[in-house]
Amino acid sequence: LIAAEKMCNRAGSLKTATFRVHPKGVSTMRGLKNNNVTKLTECFRLDDVKVVPDITLERYQVALSDQCCSILDAA
Repeated sequence: LIAAEKMCNRAGSLKTATFRVHPKGVSTMRGLKNNNVTKLTECFRLDDVKVVPDITLERYQVALSDQCCSILDAA
């Protein structure tokens, strides 16, 4: 979630956000009961947050638009 928050901050004003993650990381990114999606939506006042699988990403990477980072380096 920290990596996603940093990318939202860098992206500036957004209405929607589509995060791409490795297929095995989709549920982790969404969070228990979609809690991470809810937090991002509320914190950044987004209309919609999507988490989609992207096989081209490494296991611990998350991407938003042209930004990509490792969730291991974000903390």
